[in-house]
Amino acid sequence: MGDCKGKCVNEGGINCQSIDYNSQSKDCHISEARSDSGDYTEPCYLDGWQYTELLIDADKRWSKIKYACIRSNNYKTFNGILTMGDCKGKCVNEGGINCQSIDYNSQSKDCHISEARSDSGDYTEPCYLDGWQYTELLINADKRWSKIKYACIRSNNYKTFNGILTMGDCKGKCVNEGGINCQSIDYNSQSKDCHISEARSDSGDYTEPCYLDGWQYTELLIDAGK
Repeated sequence: MGDCKGKCVNEGGINCQSIDYNSQSKDCHISEARSDSGDYTEPCYLDGWQYTELLIDADKRWSKIKYACIRSNNYKTFNGILTMGDCKGKCVNEGGINCQSIDYNSQSKDCHISEARSDSGDYTEPCYLDGWQYTELLINADKRWSKIKYACIRSNNYKTFNGILTMGDCKGKCVNEGGINCQSIDYNSQSKDCHISEARSDSGDYTEPCYLDGWQYTELLIDAGK
């Protein structure tokens, strides 16, 4: 089962949400669905299969709470949520990879989970409706990264930043502004350009060494011990 978990987090990327494992056949199935899916069955409809899913820590760091909101991007809506903290917990434990931000109303006790963030065109500050507060996940830039190589990925830039002074700053841009699309970066220390990509070194567009001079590459290493 441990090897199956490792396959999930290291090869499944953002699609690694759960696994089915059969210890007799040694088969390992990686899925982006979770136990809240309509296709989840307990016990399994086939013999010999075991199931586990990633548990996402509700204590992840969140941005400063603002009187703001995101219009019309609700992935899930919950009623009767007593606190902002409970709303955060709903987001990370039930939203999965779609948990990027929350809108919370302390008067109505409504909690909205969204995959959009404050860089969305639908973000309004202050919120266009009264009583709503907003916060979003801050993703730690100190996640483990692969060894830096003189390599790059061609034509897969999710976002491009100029004037980025260091490789570390480029990593920070990736995890804090790239969200689930932050899988790798290309960085040029001479031009100070930083490219964020959702592609990884298993992409057909990955070149080592890079087809252009001066570019270095690294990608997020996903911890198999989750």
